[in-house]
Amino acid sequence: MKRFFYAVAMTAGLWPAPLQSQIYDTYVTETNVTYVCYDQVAPVPGHPELVLGGDGECDVRPGPARCTQSFIPAMPQISFIDLIVLDDFAGDGQDSHVYVVLRSGSIDGPIIASTDPVTIPNGYQNFNNEWTRFMFPSGVSIHPFETYYFQPAVQPSSLGISVKASLSRYTAGILYYGTKPSLGSDIYFREGCIDVYPIPEPSTVTLALAGLPALAWAMGKRERPSLS
Repeated sequence: MKRFFYAVAMTAGLWPAPLQSQIYDTYVTETNVTYVCYDQVAPVPGHPELVLGGDGECDVRPGPARCTQSFIPAMPQISFIDLIVLDDFAGDGQDSHVYVVLRSGSIDGPIIASTDPVTIPNGYQNFNNEWTRFMFPSGVSIHPFETYYFQPAVQPSSLGISVKASLSRYTAGILYYGTKPSLGSDIYFREGCIDVYPIPEPSTVTLALAGLPALAWAMGKRERPSLS
């Protein structure tokens, strides 16, 4: 339940870093409860934090990274990074295979993790600005309040995609075009953790105890003398 402590601490404003979001989603199935905690979130299109109304894009091509986003996490683990992605070559009949690289230290620092690739369908224009989730194979341990860098990338067989980016008031990071920082600009992104807790099956004893009131009622009805 450590993640619960982080959630409470962030909600209470106890973290000293310039945090930007801390929102949560909960998904319940018959067998599991899944908690999604968003740590750092740069503004989405139309968000009040945007300085300018127009959305921009950052091109991602095979080869050296063209787009890098820095951020300062508040939690000690990261499970995913969400981006707003669209296909740049709608007429080529070819899907794009996209993944995200996580670095520490600098924009060309050591790679500490990479997400699993996600297939972006040919012609995907994403007019509704839907998030695409890039999952790390397992949770990545990181140091809270230190700067990290992520880079969208495409596999060599892909021509390229774009990610949404724009000027914003996000204060815990910055967008780099190539190696040059773009002051006040950020890739639209969300990063955070996912915790899955199984829903325990009721034990035999619990089921038996739950049935006692019904059994007592039935026995009492059976033994009640007739008034006729």
